Amino acid sequence: MLLPLLIGLPILLVLFLFLQRKITSLVLPLAFSQGMKRAFAKNRFSSYQRFWSLVAKMETANFKSRLYLEYNNPWGMKVPKVRKTTALKNEIGDGIAGRDSESFIGMFQSMTSLEAFFKGSLKSTTWAVYPSVEAGCEDIILWMENVKFKEGITSLYSFIAEMKVHGYFADESTEAYFNKVIAWENR
Repeated sequence: MLLPLLIGLPILLVLFLFLQRKITSLVLPLAFSQGMKRAFAKNRFSSYQRFWSLVAKMETANFKSRLYLEYNNPWGMKVPKVRKTTALKNEIGDGIAGRDSESFIGMFQSMTSLEAFFKGSLKSTTWAVYPSVEAGCEDIILWMENVKFKEGITSLYSFIAEMKVHGYFADESTEAYFNKVIAWENR
């Protein structure tokens, strides 16, 4: 009679402590997690994996957006103007340059609003399409190299401020974007 109590109490205590603490680990889809790990391996930006993971979670509505699920685009990247990219030529934009190509893309076409994208109108946008999530992760590294993204950033807010400096997002303040990322982190 005492044995079930001795076994059950520690299990209940562990369960209680687990549920009481704030869980700060980020749950990521396996393809994204593996793609990030491979793309950022031995890269000077490897310390930014967590920051980019948080941004991706917000940009993809917890990895449920059509752009992520169908087109392997974890950050809502558009086809670049003049830099090397891992984006493919595709039916929803003008992306060219495969993973091993030195090709470059011309000018952006006019963009439709994000509202149109989320209503399913992908045809008239220049969203980047990648052959894999890993290729999407490699492209964010190419972007950081191209814009000369600052190294050694240790806070999420400073990281987002650096993104803003390089035009990753333009229509909102650093504070507003940071707050959106934090809100999605806690979902």
